[in-house]
Amino acid sequence: MRTKLQFAANTLMAGFAALARLLYATKGRDFCRNQTGVDADHARAIKVARTYTVEEAANTLGVSVGTIRSWVKSGLPLMRSQRPFLILGDALRNFLENRAQASKVPLLENQLYCLTCKAGSTPMGLLVDCIPQTSKTARLLGLCEVCSGTCNRMISRSKIDHFSQVFCVAIKEGQQA
Repeated sequence: MRTKLQFAANTLMAGFAALARLLYATKGRDFCRNQTGVDADHARAIKVARTYTVEEAANTLGVSVGTIRSWVKSGLPLMRSQRPFLILGDALRNFLENRAQASKVPLLENQLYCLTCKAGSTPMGLLVDCIPQTSKTARLLGLCEVCSGTCNRMISRSKIDHFSQVFCVAIKEGQQA
């Protein structure tokens, strides 16, 4: 009886892991974009000692002019003493860093970040895949208990053993992104 139960549990775990991989593959890899819609590479393109017009800032960051104007309404400082209105590079970078910091969600030890719910969530059955990213980092992937969407968490490779005690981890070696 116990072996049948173990077999069923192992089959279920393999099914969840396969489903997580399928969902991850179909939803794309848009993990590096924050809630401002600006990815990390574009935000680093801002030169702090330079001034930007609204159009130049939009082009540099890869967003629309309307997005920059929306940021001005929500607190991005603008030099209005002459036309065209200018944005200080330092102010723009600080604004983006503050927005990115405010959008970070603290996670509990047994949670991953759900990309659909935009909140911390426990993965289904505590089953996760561990996918190496770089020589120092790895990504934990699972399925959200609430919405069945993809859950994600970046960790240090040195902490894989620690998270293996919290989650049932399937390590996917050789699948670096």
